[in-house]
Amino acid sequence: MLKDRIITGVIGLLILLSAVFFVSEVLFRSIIAILFLIVGWEWSSLIQEKKFFQIKFISFLLIVFCFYQYIGKELFDVKLIFYFSLLFWLFSLKLLHAYPIMISRSLSIMFSLFSIIPGYIAIDWIFQYSVNYFLIYLSLIWIMDIGSYFGGKKFGKTKLAMVISPKKTWEGLFFGLFAITLTAFIIAEINNFDKILIILSSFFMGLYSVVGDLTVSIFKRISSKDDTGNILPGHGGFLDRVDSILPSAPLFAVICITYLTL
Repeated sequence: MLKDRIITGVIGLLILLSAVFFVSEVLFRSIIAILFLIVGWEWSSLIQEKKFFQIKFISFLLIVFCFYQYIGKELFDVKLIFYFSLLFWLFSLKLLHAYPIMISRSLSIMFSLFSIIPGYIAIDWIFQYSVNYFLIYLSLIWIMDIGSYFGGKKFGKTKLAMVISPKKTWEGLFFGLFAITLTAFIIAEINNFDKILIILSSFFMGLYSVVGDLTVSIFKRISSKDDTGNILPGHGGFLDRVDSILPSAPLFAVICITYLTL
């Protein structure tokens, strides 16, 4: 399991870096959209495992993505979308606190759409804003994930959310937050960023990423699935890998707009 996880992670990183530096911007952004459509397919299978429903779901996402790219940018202030996403994920804390509860199909659909669409827009926006910031963001979130995983496996004893995700521990969370803040300090030192700003921002990005992870875990529990898919050996599905990105990308986009000028 660990070996598969590491191999898949290394291969994925090499593919990502190759795509970032060697394919056109349009093609890379198209790849991002395709990956988020796969995420939508996986999340829709957690709501209702019927192909017709899943096709309708990702068709709707495709329409929204195209609308945003060709028309929506002229109509909407992306900053409002990002702020809405931040408030939505704060609201989802109520869901985490209330679980186990029955979640209706309509509420499940709402949660999935309000998670995936702003997350996609944020990732697409960050990449267009700055490739360097895009890579910095992914580095921070992946370091958070790696720190939480290995810290939890080595020292994890106190359950973080036993009913939702039995494998997650407070120790893993603390190691992840330590890893992301240490990485943020190093990045700030290299790029001459405001250290306090970057460290605090990264800390909250880490917390937001955990909320996304636990929220997706709720839907996996409801559907009686351990993973959202089996595309990535050792990791599960694409949704299992981007659940921490969905809430943290809008936060990083807000940080870029507000503080990190080019």
